[in-house]
This record gives sequence, structure tokens and C-alpha cells, in this order.
Amino acid sequence: RHVGRRVRERRVQRGLSLAGLAGALGVSTQQARKYETGVNGIPAARLPVLAALLGVSATWFFEGLEGGVAPYRPLLPTRPRML
Repeated sequence: RHVGRRVRERRVQRGLSLAGLAGALGVSTQQARKYETGVNGIPAARLPVLAALLGVSATWFFEGLEGGVAPYRPLLPTRPRML
């Protein structure tokens, strides 16, 4: 959601329409809206494209994000394999 809000913030600052953003990304306007509202996550591969389009670095989208990254924990407990 944070990244989506940042995308919308920058898009509005640049005077770019939602349809223009969607067209540049090759997605529907509805999909671009879902990215901005956080309904759908933005694929990592799209971040460099978004950054170039909006005139920011890819890290800019994460500025102000609270909490950082959680450490990796497997979903299920692991146990050693017997050979």
C-alpha cells in the first residue's frame, strides 16, 4: 500500500493521468488503479519502469516505510532429511 500511495503521489505531482500511467506500463487503467490503492501488489520488475517514468529512483518508493523488512522465517518447521 505504501508503494502504491507513493506512485499516486508522484503521478499527480508530474501531472500524469492514470490512463497515461497505465498505457506506459502496458496495463489497463483498472490495473493501474489497483496498484495505486494497494489492492494488487506492484511486480518488482515494474518498479524500474515506474521509477524512470516518474523521474525518481526505485528506492524512492520505499522512503518513509515503517518497520523495515521482517527476517526470513520458513512457513513450516524444517527438520533434517534422513538419507
